Amino acid sequence: MSILGDIFSSVKSAIKSEVKSEVNKKVKSEVKKGVKKGIKTGTEQIKQAIATKETQLTFAKLPKTPEDIKANKYFSLEEPEYTAGLFLAAMMEWENDPEAAYAMVDVLRGPDPLSNFKKDFFKERLTGATYKIRAYFVGATPANDYTPYQPYKTVKIIRRNDSIMEDGGYHWAVVWLQPAGADTVRQFKCRKAKDGKWYFNDEILLADIKKAASEDPWA
Repeated sequence: MSILGDIFSSVKSAIKSEVKSEVNKKVKSEVKKGVKKGIKTGTEQIKQAIATKETQLTFAKLPKTPEDIKANKYFSLEEPEYTAGLFLAAMMEWENDPEAAYAMVDVLRGPDPLSNFKKDFFKERLTGATYKIRAYFVGATPANDYTPYQPYKTVKIIRRNDSIMEDGGYHWAVVWLQPAGADTVRQFKCRKAKDGKWYFNDEILLADIKKAASEDPWA
């Protein structure tokens, strides 16, 4: 009986070990499939966040007055990219005449003119660093003091499939731009009015970038 018991115990242990081995193989296989699926799902999500549209606006000459903005072909503001490009073109005048730049931006704000707080913010971000605006035009680099090519052409204005959204009953749009001298993209936000135009709402365009060579003691 003892011998039979030992044999039975050995067989039982072998079967148990084999079953455990097969279970482990199965588990590992399923985990591997799950990881692959997770990677694939993550990749798809990343792909969905990648640009679905890239737009560049060209200006033969830069606007100087609100009338220039209104006369520009992009002033239909039927696309948020038009608003972003016109904002950059208008703010190029800030270096010469901040108030003129604000007057043009007010046109792009629609029924909601710039607040004094926003004007102070622009002043704080651009004083001694107007190259931050020039950096959004093709040809501008830190090495050439951010001097754009002419005619002026914006960097790519990027729209994603999640750029247009609805919140609180209103329609919003966010587009992305990457200036020279920066490693990341920046945001520009619009709000759609009853007239169908996308008006400038907010921006995160003026964060620090690499200094222009003439202003960088280490360059």
